[in-house]
Amino acid sequence: MSSEGEFEAMLSRMERLEKLLTEKSKRLFTGQSTLWLNKKQAAQHLCCHPNYLARLEREGRLKAYVLNAGKGYKSGTKRYRRIDLDSCLQAL
Repeated sequence: MSSEGEFEAMLSRMERLEKLLTEKSKRLFTGQSTLWLNKKQAAQHLCCHPNYLARLEREGRLKAYVLNAGKGYKSGTKRYRRIDLDSCLQAL
């Protein structure tokens, strides 16, 4: 019984990874592969809701970098590094 549940969970993860890899390859060929991402871009990168990023950050599973006010940014603006998002994705 539990092996069926584990199989379904693994299959779901594999389908999600396949979707992410397809989207990543599209981004690479359209020139959307930047190093720093805002909250909306980071959520699209992980195929999740932006609120889930906040949850991952609270749990210590994702690092967000806060920008200071000035130079066109509001105080507390967060950015995510693509490499951190990729490592978080592998850990999920």
